[in-house]
Amino acid sequence: MNSFYVPSSPRSGVGIPTSKLTFVRGSDYQLSREYNLDNYKLCTLAMEHDAKKAGSEVARSKARC
Repeated sequence: MNSFYVPSSPRSGVGIPTSKLTFVRGSDYQLSREYNLDNYKLCTLAMEHDAKKAGSEVARSKARC
């Protein structure tokens, strides 16, 4: 695994004890089934929110006419 330097000020600023800090590569978890299912759920919720917002905007514009 590659090592990366992370300045200590951001870690200490939020009160993270360095003994409990772990770095992982994105590819270590992004290919997992659980990650992909969570990602699909998030995408679905975001699309649903956008659709509801667009629908309410159409309803408001129709009410003004």
